[in-house]
Formats: sequence, structure tokens, C-alpha cells
Amino acid sequence: MDALREFAERASIPVAMTLLGIGGFPASHPLNLGMMGMHGEAWVNHAIQEADLLIAVGFILMKSVLAEDEGTPKMKEIAYAIQEGASAYLKRQFKTIVIILVDRDGRRFLPGVDARAELASRDVVARAVAAADAGGGAWLDARHIADFAEQFPGVTAMLRRHGLDPSRDRIPVAPALHYAMGGIETDLDGRSSRPGLWAVGEVACTGVHGANRLASNSLLEALVFADRVARALAGECDTVAGRGVGPSRPAPSGETADLAGGDGDAGCEEIRNEMRRVMTVDVGLERSEASLLGAVQALGRMAAATPRSAWRTRNQLLVARLIAAAALRRRESRGGHARVDFPRRVRAVGV
Repeated sequence: MDALREFAERASIPVAMTLLGIGGFPASHPLNLGMMGMHGEAWVNHAIQEADLLIAVGFILMKSVLAEDEGTPKMKEIAYAIQEGASAYLKRQFKTIVIILVDRDGRRFLPGVDARAELASRDVVARAVAAADAGGGAWLDARHIADFAEQFPGVTAMLRRHGLDPSRDRIPVAPALHYAMGGIETDLDGRSSRPGLWAVGEVACTGVHGANRLASNSLLEALVFADRVARALAGECDTVAGRGVGPSRPAPSGETADLAGGDGDAGCEEIRNEMRRVMTVDVGLERSEASLLGAVQALGRMAAATPRSAWRTRNQLLVARLIAAAALRRRESRGGHARVDFPRRVRAVGV
């Protein structure tokens, strides 16, 4: 942990209050539903120096999105358009239209995994898709929906731009990083345990997600928690007005020079690619003591090989190490965290 704290040290900016709302860490996985510029740096710069700020960081949700198949490009835009990509169904005008998931033989595989089949929770569907993908591939099949193009013209148009026709073609899918349920612990108004530090959205952990994520949680974050945080901050402004702010903490000796010494991240693409591979293979949908120990060791070696000037790469590695360490400590399975060696949920552990 001393090494992790050393990675996280930065010069602070003297402000009375800081609100974090910068999302999760999609850059840690090669196939994801976020912006690759999001590295989880809020965890690094503001939270890691106080361990009690971060909770449930081992819980991440994978969901199914369009994948590469015989030259077909990965298309995040399809996953965004198909809002319920992990559950493989679409809702429109209060009508549920089930789009089935099939393996390479055209056989539906989810009924044998969960009684809810394609309507199972996202973590269940993602693990089933991964298993099918390892056996030759997984596809969404909407060919039985006669009026798909009329009901979903936007999705149809995007698919056709990439040479896919949902009335004729099965759509290849694979699990992708979607959401972080853990983060900076806050109350229901966005306050963290550190005075002056607030968080909202995916970077925060309010507890509403538990160990999994529901589609409706985005509405809570955007419409409910954003409003609550704004109102609470407005009230705090009256309290801190005129109080002034304290001096900033000086950067560690040599830190500023190291960070200003050019773009050290430019030469670290191989390290970042290896980090994403390790996070996908060893800290992904299914985890074990052996895979997580291997990940912790591999990520540690990558961190040691990364120059100080490559601060973005170092931040990404720190977040990855935090996730792997949290998953290693949690010897149970719950929601988005699945341990093949500890398949049962332990009630006393909690999220």
C-alpha cells in the first residue's frame, strides 16, 4: 500500500470544495462501453490517500456488446442504441421484444443457464455469453422480429452502415466493461468522509447499486443524485463563504519535474495493452485466487517498469491494482464479482 500511496501523491489545488463527476475506468479493458480517456484518476488523486473513502471497488459489470467477427468492426454505438444489450431485449411503447442469444450452432444457450433466459441480470448474461464465445462465438438473433426495422430504425441504420442487416444476419456479441458499482463512498447528498470532497455519478458509491447494476440506476444518478448534490453544495456555499481556503500541499521533491518531462505515456502502450489483457483474463467475469494473485503480481511488475513521467499509465495501473486487490480479499461471489473458488454469497460480508 505504501507504493500505491506514493503513486497517488500529487500537488493539491487550494479550493474549498471539490465535486467529482468524471465516471469510471473503461480504459482498463480493451472492449468497453466508455470513453478510453477515462482512467479512474479521481480514485487516484482524491481518494486513495484515505483508504476508508473507497468501497466495493472490486465490483464491475460486464455486459454484451457487438464484437468483431470476420472483419466486422467493434461498434460501441450499437451497444448504446440497444440500451439493454446485456439482457438482450428492447423495450418500446411498453412492449418487450426479446432478442435471443445463440451459439455458433444457432442454439439458445441462456435457458439452460437461468430460468429468466435472455431477461436474466446482466452479470448472468455476460458470463453465459463469455462461455459461448469461448466455445465458438455468441450472437444476438433478431431475425424472428418481422418489423424490427420499423420499430428500431436507428439501430437498423447503424447496423447497416457496418454491413449488417438484422432481418438477415445474426449480430456477434462479446462481454465488455460497462460500469463500476464501487467508488468513493458518499452519503445520499454526495458527501464523502473527507471534508470538502463530494462525488456524483459512476465515480461515487452511494449504495443504490449494491453488487450489480440496474438500467434505472442511471436515471437515479442523473436526475436524483445530481439534483441532491447541487442543492447540498449550494447550502454549503453559504457556510464556507468568507472562510477562505488553506494552502496547497507542495508536490514531493522532483515530482513536478518528472511530470513535466515530456509525454512519458507515449512509450507505454505495450504496458497498457498488457494491463488490459490481464484485467480481462484474470480480473474479469470469473475470478479465482490463482488468477487474482497472478494479476496482482503482474500489475506490480508493470508498475515498477513504468517511468514516473508516464503518470496516466501509472494511474491506470494503480486503479487496476486496487480492483484486483479488492477482488482477492472478497472470498465470495456476489453480483458482478464472481469467484469460481468461492461461488456462494456470504451474508455477513456485505457490499
